[in-house]
Amino acid sequence: MSRLLIAMCLIVGLVLLSLGGLLASDGASGMALALGVPAAVVGVTVVSIGTTLPEMVTSVMAVRKGQTDLAMGNAIGSCLFNAGAIFGLVELVVPPGVDGALVIPLGHMGILAGALVPISRTFGKTVSRSEGGALLASHAVLLALSALTASRRQHHRIGAAACIASGRS
Repeated sequence: MSRLLIAMCLIVGLVLLSLGGLLASDGASGMALALGVPAAVVGVTVVSIGTTLPEMVTSVMAVRKGQTDLAMGNAIGSCLFNAGAIFGLVELVVPPGVDGALVIPLGHMGILAGALVPISRTFGKTVSRSEGGALLASHAVLLALSALTASRRQHHRIGAAACIASGRS
């Protein structure tokens, strides 16, 4: 393959990956917000899943080709870039306040990031099916906790608004 063809494939692939992530996250976040899910929970769950789908496809394709280091580097590099560069740039433009709803997801992310490297470097330097299942299950627990927290907050806000509207406090 010529260098020009490789460069063109890379550029077209990046554009398509970006477009796919954008469409998935915009559609899912629009649906979630229409259902009354708080923006912080949408960002931590729905948008993150939508923007991660292209990375997941890339990692699955890499593993199928036997390039497991590429898949691991993709996962770790993406987390580092998202946490460092993206949050850092946002912080430079407008320092965001941290919503209390983000405490559980941020803690979960830290624990998973700390666990992923040792997991991937044990037992023949692979992530076993049971370890992968445990990581996936931990994400399902995170989603459930986020939904529960959002539901409780929404319930609390509705109750507070009803008290204010009726003149009670």
